[in-house]
Amino acid sequence: MRKCIAVGLVVAAATAAAPSAMAQQPAPAPTPAPTPAPPSTGKEMPAPDKPLIAAADANKAVLAAVAKAAQKTECDGVVRTLQTVLPFATVSIDDRKRALIAMQRCANLSKRWRAVIWSTEALLKIDPTAASPDDEIRALVEMGEISAAVERGKKLLKLYPKSRNELTAAVTFLYCKQEAYAECVKASQLGMQMLSKAGVAPTAEPYLKNQLLGMGGLIGIGDFKGFDAQFAAATATLKAAGKPVEALQSLRRLADATQQRGMYLRLTPSKEMPLGVYHLMNQPDGEALLAVRLVNHQKTPRTFRVELDVAGVTDTKVATFTATPGKVVDIKVQPTLKIDFKIDSVRAPRPTQVNFKFIETTGGKAVTLIDETPQVDLLPRDYLPLHRVVGADSNKATFSNLAAWVTPNVKTVDEFLAKAKDRAPDRTFAGKQRATVPQVAALFDELKARGVSYVMDPDVLSERLKVQRTRLPADVLQSSNAQCLEGTLLFATLMESIGLDPIIVLVPGHAFVGWGTAPKDKLALPALFVETTMVGNATFEQAVRVATQRVQQEGGLGNFDTGVSKLIPLKALRKAGVTPQPY
Repeated sequence: MRKCIAVGLVVAAATAAAPSAMAQQPAPAPTPAPTPAPPSTGKEMPAPDKPLIAAADANKAVLAAVAKAAQKTECDGVVRTLQTVLPFATVSIDDRKRALIAMQRCANLSKRWRAVIWSTEALLKIDPTAASPDDEIRALVEMGEISAAVERGKKLLKLYPKSRNELTAAVTFLYCKQEAYAECVKASQLGMQMLSKAGVAPTAEPYLKNQLLGMGGLIGIGDFKGFDAQFAAATATLKAAGKPVEALQSLRRLADATQQRGMYLRLTPSKEMPLGVYHLMNQPDGEALLAVRLVNHQKTPRTFRVELDVAGVTDTKVATFTATPGKVVDIKVQPTLKIDFKIDSVRAPRPTQVNFKFIETTGGKAVTLIDETPQVDLLPRDYLPLHRVVGADSNKATFSNLAAWVTPNVKTVDEFLAKAKDRAPDRTFAGKQRATVPQVAALFDELKARGVSYVMDPDVLSERLKVQRTRLPADVLQSSNAQCLEGTLLFATLMESIGLDPIIVLVPGHAFVGWGTAPKDKLALPALFVETTMVGNATFEQAVRVATQRVQQEGGLGNFDTGVSKLIPLKALRKAGVTPQPY
């Protein structure tokens, strides 16, 4: 992605030359209309004259939320209230600190990881000793931001050396969350040793966090004697201090079940089956319909079989594997769609039954260990997954899925290109073998001649939307309007169809497209961009100028560096295995 960003910044720096370069192409019919204004950035909105919430009201709400948190009720509501009112409150430093501590604890309980990070950062500025900085590292890990968690941990250690004790638990959590069981146990033991030498009591939170995390690791490696010793010690410590032992009981149940089976077993079924990207779910970094992790704790190899199907939708997938002692086995189970399954018949999400069996076949004897029929939500093929939920307030972008909507090998697209070819030089689309600008202009003008219009959608790409209903390019071609993302994917499809390299551009609340230029363009620019929403009311040159200016603006603001905006070359996604929908 860094290479993509670097290319984008080069383009942004060079775009001032674009208008003169465009002038070298045959001029279109003149238009009296001025160049339309670029899409809104939101900066034109006037600042409010007064706070949205009065300070007195905010102060009351803060104190009421802290009281609720002390009663351990409505934790989710406590977090949302404090996030809303704290910026307007004028409470004392002590009350603000109590509010942030309450927010941090409640955010952890309700898995609101962004709120955990926000409250921890605020606490570090007020009183680092009360901040529990390891909670921020945990939140980043839970969100899947492993590299960011490591870098943040180093920075926190440098900025707040007195927080070293708390950060020992963060290191342990990094290993344990990734299920690196041996490393998890080792980090836990080293952390407890270091804390003991520093005079930290076994009842202190940093010590207990390390101990509990390490107990989970002991279950993973099958060291039940070690687990029993730590369980007894932790139970005695907590009871002597008058603290609850509920957290230990869940570990006890997991340890007993694991020991009884002679293996650690984790089954992770997907809650959704998005048909638009189903062909991608079995990739190394994809979320398969079922993921299995197993560690054999017995002294001899064991064999297993997994059977999985989705009623009326897929064939039955049978996966067999051997688990050698002590080795971690990870497999993904992804059944293929039935050949007679009509994918276009699914027009709205619907629950569907999954049939699942986990069978041990060691020694030729089949013993069914698990036989379940959970449900999965079947999502229509035009439901584009743009974010994956990683917490109650946290999503992880899955913008690579956009490439599945770029679908060039479709009859409707071929028919469009046959007509657009009349507008291209020599009635030929030749990709990068010829100048690219006239070819893209031909696509633009053919869409314009059809009376197609594209509109802005302020909610496009919003993190609030886990999936966005986005029609496929073939469907868009058969209509006369589309929102900006649909237009962007249509243009990308047409560009790829004629041998160009599209670049999908995502900026806050908007999407448009670019493409890699060719030597015969004689532009000395690696890429140009076009504002797809201007098909209905502007010339091709105007649309290129506006889009180019927006890329330049985003680059100047550093938004491509920070990830606020993105340049996504389709060629890189194809190389990574993100293929078009095959249906």
